[in-house]
This record gives sequence, C-alpha cells and structure tokens, in this order.
Amino acid sequence: MPRATPIAFLLFALTAFADDPPVPWFGVSMTVEGTVPEAGDKKFARAIRVHESVPSSPADKAGIRAGDLIVSVTGIDFDKDAEGLLTRFREGIAAGKIGDVLEVQAVRDRVDRSAAFAGKPLDDPSAWKDPDALVMKSPPGPSLELKATRKVELLTFRVTLEAKPGFVGQKAMPPNAQILPDGVTSPPEEAFAAALRAELGLEADYQDQLGRLAKLHEQADPTRLRRFAYAHRDPFKLLPLSQRAVAELVDPARPVGLRSAAQWLDRPSQGDIGHLSPAGLALEARVDEIVALLGRAKAHWDKAFAATSAEEREFALAQLPVLSDAFVDTVVIQSDEKRERIEPNLRLVNIAGRVDLAELFAAALEVQELLDAAQDRLQPDLERAWEEKGKPSDVFFTRDTPLGKILIGGKGHTWYREDAAVIVDLGGDDLYTNGAGTSAGDKLPFSIVIDCAGNDAYEATFDCAQGCGRLGVGALLDLSGNDSYIARRWAQGTCAIGVGMLIDLAGDDTYRGGDYVQAAAMWGVGWLTDGAGNDAYESTGWSQSCAMPGGLSVLRDDRGDDHYYCKGMHPTGYGDAGIFDSWGQACGIGFRGLLSGGLALLVDSEGNDVYEAGNFSQGGGYYFGWGILSDRNGDDRYVGSRYDQGFAAHEAMGYFEDLHGNDVYDTRQGVAQGLSWDETVVAFIDREGDDVYRGGAFFSQGAVAHNGFCLFEDGGGKDTYVYAPGQAVADSNDYHGGTSFGLFLDLGGAEDVYDSDTRNDEVRAKGKHGVVCDLPGALDLEAAKRILRK
Repeated sequence: MPRATPIAFLLFALTAFADDPPVPWFGVSMTVEGTVPEAGDKKFARAIRVHESVPSSPADKAGIRAGDLIVSVTGIDFDKDAEGLLTRFREGIAAGKIGDVLEVQAVRDRVDRSAAFAGKPLDDPSAWKDPDALVMKSPPGPSLELKATRKVELLTFRVTLEAKPGFVGQKAMPPNAQILPDGVTSPPEEAFAAALRAELGLEADYQDQLGRLAKLHEQADPTRLRRFAYAHRDPFKLLPLSQRAVAELVDPARPVGLRSAAQWLDRPSQGDIGHLSPAGLALEARVDEIVALLGRAKAHWDKAFAATSAEEREFALAQLPVLSDAFVDTVVIQSDEKRERIEPNLRLVNIAGRVDLAELFAAALEVQELLDAAQDRLQPDLERAWEEKGKPSDVFFTRDTPLGKILIGGKGHTWYREDAAVIVDLGGDDLYTNGAGTSAGDKLPFSIVIDCAGNDAYEATFDCAQGCGRLGVGALLDLSGNDSYIARRWAQGTCAIGVGMLIDLAGDDTYRGGDYVQAAAMWGVGWLTDGAGNDAYESTGWSQSCAMPGGLSVLRDDRGDDHYYCKGMHPTGYGDAGIFDSWGQACGIGFRGLLSGGLALLVDSEGNDVYEAGNFSQGGGYYFGWGILSDRNGDDRYVGSRYDQGFAAHEAMGYFEDLHGNDVYDTRQGVAQGLSWDETVVAFIDREGDDVYRGGAFFSQGAVAHNGFCLFEDGGGKDTYVYAPGQAVADSNDYHGGTSFGLFLDLGGAEDVYDSDTRNDEVRAKGKHGVVCDLPGALDLEAAKRILRK
C-alpha cells in the first residue's frame, strides 16, 4: 500500500470523527453555460462551466481545469431544462458512493501558443508580454515568430469520487421546534405577505422555496449556528431574531454580554463567578483576589484546551497569520492557489474545532467580573494604596505569578513596554506599546489592562494587540479620556480561538488599524464597546464587526457622532478599478465550502453617523454567515460599493435596520439596500424619516435571485429612490431552479419620488417573484387589495 501524502492524511483526519457517512465529493465551482462551441461534429445545447477545479480534488486529479465546459456526466441528464442542471448535478454526485468512477466529457476551448526565435523554439513568457523588448536584446537580423491557434477539443475524464473534506464531519441540525421551543413571535409583515401571495397566486412557489432553504440544514458543518438555521428556514423570523440578538447582546447595564454571546454561539457557559469582595480591601488582599481569579480562569482554560497538545497550540499561534493572509486572498481556503498553505491551514481548522469554547467562555466570565468591578471595587482600593505610598507617578506595585506579572501604575505619564497578566493604571496620559491586553496561548493565557483615566495612546507595531484573545482571553478597559488606538492586524477587541474585549467608556476616541481589527472574531468572541464620544473607526477590511467560523463579533457604540471607515487596501476580486473589498461593518462570513460563518453585530445607539465601506459591508453575510447592523437614532449616511446595506450571498443572512432619522444611502456601483443572492435571506428596514436611496446601476432595493428572499421596508416619510431599474427585481434562478421572493414595502408618509416605473399607491407583482407595494399608510392589507384590484 503506498504511503499516504500529508494532505491525504489530513483530509482523513478532518473526516475521521464523523457520525454520518462521508459525503461524495467532485470538487469544482460552476455555473450553467448556454453557449457551447462545437467540438468535432458534436453540438451541445448547454454545459456546466468550471470556474475552479479545487486543488487535490477528484476533478483536479482527473485533469479537469478551470474554463472546461462539462457536457456529460455518468447518470446526469444534461438534455433536460437548463434551470435545474446544477441541482441535478449536485444531487447526482451526492447520490453516488465513495470510490464510484464517473465518465465526464468536457469541451476545452483554448488558445495554443508557440514562439520561435531565429527558427528555434522559444519557451519564454516575455515573448508574448513584450516582444519588442525581447527582440531588442538580440543583434539585428533574427526574427521572432509568434503563433496562436484556437483549439476546441472534446475530452473524456474518469473522476473517482472521494469523501468531501470537512471538519470533523457533519452534524444533524435539529428542527426549529427544538432550537427554540418557545417559538418566535411572527412579525406583522409575515401575515401581510402571506395574504398578498395568496392574492397574487404565489404561495405554491413560496412554499417550494422554503423547502429548498430547509434542505440546506438537513446536515450542517460544525460551525453552523442553530438560530441561523431557524431564521434561514423561516425567513420572516429573521426580523424578530435579529432584534432579539441586539436586545440580548447589547445590555445598557453592562458593556459586554459574554453570557448571551455564548448562548448565541450555541456554547452556553455559566461559569462560577461572584468571588470579588466589596471595596475596602488592603492592596495585598485585593491582589490576592486577582490571583485567585486568574487561577479559576486557568482551570477553565485547561479544560478548554484539553484536547490539544502544547505543540498544536504553538503551531496554531504561528499559523494564524498565514490563515489570515489566505482568507484575504480567497474565501475558499481549501482551494488556495498557493497550495503549500492548504495543509497547514486545514490543520489549524482542525485544532480550533477541538477547543471547548464553553469552557473558554467560562474563563472569560472570570475576567469580565474583574472588568465589571474596576470602578466600584478595584479602583477605590488601589487609589487608597497609591496615596499611602506617597502618590508615585509610575509603577508602584509588582507581583510575579505563575500566569504572569501583576503591575499597578500611578497617575504619571507611564510607558508600558512589557506584557503582563494584569496591568491597572490609575491615571495620566500613558503610552502602551505592549500587547495591551493580548493573550498568547500557553505563554500568556490571560492579559488584562485597566486604565482608569487620561488621554492614552495605544500603539502596536506588530500584529495582535489592544484586547486580542489568541488562544486565551485578552481584555482592555479604558474608563475615560480621549484615547488613540493604533494597530496593524488582529487588534482592538478581536479573537482567534479565544475571547478579546476592548471597552472604552468615555471620550472622543480614534481607532485605526489594518485588517482583522475593531471586533473581528474567529472561534470565539471579539467585542468592542465605546460608551460615549465622537469617535473615528478606521480600518482596511475584515473589521468593524466581522464574524468568521465559530465567531461572534460585536461593535457597540452607545453615544456620539461617529465615523466608520472600512476599506482602502484590498482591491475587489471583481476587478473593478477604484473599488475595494471590505468584509466589514457587520459582516458574517464563512470559509466557503468548508465552515459556516459567524454572527456579526454593529449597534450604534445615538448620533449622526457616517458609515463608509467597500464590497460586502453594512449588515450582511456570506456562506452561512449572519450580519446585523442596527442604527438606533440620528441622521446617518451610508456609503458602500457592492453588496452593502442589507445583503447576503451564498446561503447567508443579512439584517439592516435604521430606526430614526433622515438618512442617505449611497452605493458606488450597485447591489445594495436590500438584496438576496443565492439561497439567502435578507431584511432591510428603515422605520422613519425622509430618506434618500441611491441604488447604483443594478440589483438593489429588494432584489432577489437564485432562491433568494428579501424584505425591503421603509416605514414612513417623503423618500427619494434614485434607481432606474426599479424596485423588487427578481433575477434568474438557474443555479437551483425554483423561484425567489422579494417584497418592497414603502409605507405611508408624503408622496415619494421614484425615477423608476414604481408609483405611489401601487401594488403589483414583477417577474418570478418580486412584489412592489407602496401604500399610503401603515401595513394595511385591505388597502393593498383595493389598489391591486384597480
């Protein structure tokens, strides 16, 4: 028996613990192609175009390449309708068995190129890129000959099905009645839409669509969230469930809601807390309590990582930057063009999946208790000790512990360079150039910084800083002052297999960073709370609440006129000059084809705010991820470019709500303001105000395609819609067959302005199936029926 390659062994390890039979895998990304060139004397009505042949997949091993047009596969009917071809292909593969050999025919339409110089063959790519430069390097006389010939071939491949690489197999997703036994209250929009569908004769198609969405959750990968499945199966429940997430996770009485976060991540954790004494302890006694707290947290940490080795944890820390780069390059990490990254990244995925997050959250609850006690218990006792020691300006207390140092600083301008388990600084304009509350696995499982006053500067010239939980718990609490947070990557309330928290309770603050900053989460909780002040958030992407597999991220700003900026580094993968990818401002995103995305919240409670970002931003999701953006008050402006302001793509969910104010919505390109693409569920809600919507060139304002569901609702005011293609456009469903459902609602207020064919006081169905509904008042079914029957 030949020795297994490392990647083959790893893929076995990723599936070895599955309870269910392995799923057959073919290994391509694809779309239907309606125009196929003749190959020899054969003609084909349609084909499956291969956009990517996943490295080391059965298709790749057989020789199938990107650009090939598959025209036949054993047991799959290509002659039937084109709309259902991809569904028949997927079902045909799934019905097979591991080891089955499929005969695949594909048309390969390519250009053969050859070059010769001075009559001799030349293998030099520069001959095609810059022939003049190549010729100018040689003496006069010899000629360069370039030949390009189009070649169309009909090729036959034998593809042997293998087990689909996954992460510790699949899990059965329970029915909704088990996920939330008490149920979820139906919003009024649900009954209204049901009656409207009945009136328009759309109910049978809608029920078919629900069945297709539900089928996606018969089996699920390990990071699929239960509440996600609940709403994805029952789309109108996205509204109350998203509102519940905001209410339960953003508690005005507490800056961080770790218990609720654990519940929403399906990793409920109680934790044994409540051990800290009231104010009045001597310095040594208070530090003894902190040491005991760290010890209790470490006991939970040990349980959390019990299924991993020290070598694996060290590997995970070193591999995190590599995975971060790969995910920026491609959301399909198992088909990375840089194949040398695939095996180590999948190994990191495997290690992360063996961490007991419930125990890790229990450890974080211990840390949260210390943060909660900072003002009413910790600070008074340390202030008294500082006065008794003569009010020193710098660090006046140090204790070494098995988990790191405990440092207490005075009220001078202190420069903190070294990391510690706990730093408490009582005041002064301080400089932190250390990790500032960043854990680092076995070396430093917990790191906590509490700064009580001053205009402080937190500046990191390295990755992972300022409240970052790496294989542990990191926390940074700043109680007051106009502070500056400058970092590169994985900083400012972020986590990677851990819990990271940054809490700034007051002041006009500045947060700057690259990617993976300002509440980003991967396997754990990343949390940034700013309590008050006019704040600036600046990042380049994957930031300002970005939740990846196993992650829950929250960016919460309670008061102030704030500016959120998330773009400027990563050019879009669509190839449009001047457009950037963002993946931020409440974006849940998964590793496509491998692991579901997490839950991302951005909640701004007060102020006139500006949100600016690029592609994939402002309340949405990608590959079973869920993003929620909730702006509670103020006259706001939103600027995106593509997939923004209530969006979802590829089996994800997005929820966007702006509750008060006269708002302006802009998009540089289109695909904005409520759109659902490919088995996704979206709601865009603006409750009141005279709003302006500029939808760009295409696919905005209630648009749906490929079994998508979208509700767009504007609740009142004199609104302006600048979007010529029209609202509630239903595009193709050729990915899966079936239909989509998009409902555009404008309810009441003054006469609205449309530059499309939509009119005030109008109800009508468009295509398969968009519904436009502009009503003179509230959600009134009888009024809608009267308008429809005119």
